[in-house]
Amino acid sequence: MNQSKASIRQIFPFLLLAGSFIFVGCTSSYTTNSLEPLVSESTEASTMFRQSMNQEKEAAQMTTKHLRIEEKVFQLDMVSTETAKTLEEMLPISLSMEDLHRNEKYVYLSEELPTAPETIGWIEKGDVLLFGTDCLVIFYESFATDYVYTRIGKIREADALDFLKDRDTIQLHIE
Repeated sequence: MNQSKASIRQIFPFLLLAGSFIFVGCTSSYTTNSLEPLVSESTEASTMFRQSMNQEKEAAQMTTKHLRIEEKVFQLDMVSTETAKTLEEMLPISLSMEDLHRNEKYVYLSEELPTAPETIGWIEKGDVLLFGTDCLVIFYESFATDYVYTRIGKIREADALDFLKDRDTIQLHIE
């Protein structure tokens, strides 16, 4: 009996300490009136929230164009930027695009476009971007990148772009 009391005395401080950590961990400093502390608790959650909000804002300002690659028709949602507006003024346009790195098709345009370059970080399959001032690029793979691009738009049916892997050159028409 004395031995079990001694064991309890040895364990009790640890139990008390563990209980205080649980109690402190369960308390929170946010109020129910504000979502900001909830979002800021995690950098990842905060980033995802901002990206979602930006996507909603961009979607409200996009125009949709018909894009034909070979015999397949797609919807191209163009962002509301000077770059995209200048490209729209060039429509309709037909171009021959070459493959690069087995993840994108590109073509150099006959005219330079205004730019708003940004480090994209992650390219999504279906992204339509401008490299430099005159290189139009369509991506058919998603991947991380450090390159700088100007956003033009996104192909809605990105999952249907897999056929581009098997072609070195494609014919593109935007209207």
